[in-house]
Amino acid sequence: MMSTFRIGVCQMLVVKNKELNNSRARAMIKEAAAVGCRLVVLPEMFIQLPLQE
Repeated sequence: MMSTFRIGVCQMLVVKNKELNNSRARAMIKEAAAVGCRLVVLPEMFIQLPLQE
């Protein structure tokens, strides 16, 4: 028997404001969970300051 595992992949604009990045990520995670995702992947540097403008 095969089971289904839904994964959400979030793409977001990372800005210098960590709180804003966090807020956007949380909203995307909630949205993904609402449609059944059990794993959500965020950008690797979403919580850090961007290296370039």
